Amino acid sequence: MILSKSSLEIILTVFAIAVGAGFFEEYLVREFLFNKVQLLLVKFNIKKNLVIKSLLTSFLHYMFRFIFFCDKNYQQ
Repeated sequence: MILSKSSLEIILTVFAIAVGAGFFEEYLVREFLFNKVQLLLVKFNIKKNLVIKSLLTSFLHYMFRFIFFCDKNYQQ
C-alpha cells in the first residue's frame, strides 16, 4: 500500500507532535523544575537534596497530570 503525499505528511506531523510533547514534558519536569528545586534547597542549606529533589519533582509531575486528568473541560 502506497500512501499519498498528504497522508504521509499527516502521519509525520502527528508523530512529530506526539514525540515533541513528550520531550517538552520531560524537559520541563526533569531539567527546569529539577534545577529550580535544587536552587531552592541550596538556598535553605537542606542536606540530602538529591532525594528531596527527586521526590518533589516527581510529586509536581504527578500533580500536573492529575490536574489535567480531573479537569472536566479537558476530558471532553
